[in-house]
Formats: sequence, C-alpha cells, structure tokens
Amino acid sequence: MDARIEDVYTVHPEFKSARMERLGNLKIPKFQELVEEAKDLEAGLQAPFSVRIHGDFNMDNLMYDPVDKKLHYIDLYRSSVSDYLQDVSVFLVSAFRTPVFDKNLRLRLNWTAAEFYEFAKSFAEEQGDETFEARLALGLSRSLITSTRFEFNEEFARVMYLRAVYLLEKFIGHNGKPWKEFKLPEEALVY
Repeated sequence: MDARIEDVYTVHPEFKSARMERLGNLKIPKFQELVEEAKDLEAGLQAPFSVRIHGDFNMDNLMYDPVDKKLHYIDLYRSSVSDYLQDVSVFLVSAFRTPVFDKNLRLRLNWTAAEFYEFAKSFAEEQGDETFEARLALGLSRSLITSTRFEFNEEFARVMYLRAVYLLEKFIGHNGKPWKEFKLPEEALVY
C-alpha cells in the first residue's frame, strides 16, 4: 500500500485526513494511523507457505477462449513467489469494483466473488492455513484502497475507502486474540 498511497491521495485528497477527528467521546483515527497500527500487527502474521502468484490477478487479466475452452492469463510482469492471498484479494476486489450496476449482472459478479472466496477458503483449510481470514482482510483493505486511484466516481470511491477502513478496524480490533479465530465479515466482499 505504501507504494501506491500517494497516488490515491492525489486522486482523493479527502482520504488523507479524517473529516472529523471526534464523534462525541470517540476519537476517529486518520486512515494513515490505521494503516500504521495494522502494519505493526501484520508483522507477526506470516503466510504459512508461498506459491507462484500472478501478481495482478484481476478479472481484466483473465481471457477465456470459448472455442478451445481454455483460460489464458495476461499481464504477468508482476508474477512472483508470495502469499497466495495477494491474488485472492485482488480478484475479489476486481469483482467488487467492476462498474456494472445492472441488478442481474451485479448478482452474477457477487456470486462469482462468493464462490471464489469459498474456493480459496476451502484451499486454505486443506493446507492448514489458520490465518487465512485475517491476512485476507488486510489484502482486501489494501486492494480496495489502492483501487480508488482509478475510480473517479467520488461516491463509489468512498464506498471502497470505507470498506477498507472497516476491514482495517476489524483487523486491529482483533489484536490480542488468536488470529485463527478472526472472522472475515463476508458482507465486505459484495457490492
């Protein structure tokens, strides 16, 4: 996120500082404060294994050939060995941010996201990955906020920003409890 946050702030300077610092007795942290707190917690949360990832695994980088019934991956220049949840989070956010608002098509995108999430969660369980949901919350937050640099619809960018904040706050609020008990709020996956 550090490499892209200034681009986000260029497009959406209002994200850099909270519009209000207090709501009654509740202090509302600035976004960057949440990021720093999450970074400190993330340091103790390592992926149990690494795999070869695409690196930019969004829906635009998948091409399906219906004649040969083959799936082709494009734009592989970010491919590396890393945590598989980077690809999972990017794919889920790409379904979320696809600018389709027709009810039936949106239901289809939400179904795709839900199915992909269940597939990834099953894989995590098979591999004994007990921190899947906590790491995915961080990945989703990162992908949501960095995707806003491409979103000029202020209302929709704010929706993505607020979901990123929500996920960071859930993650930070779990501090002190075992990460294997963290539950990703699945409603954050669909629009």
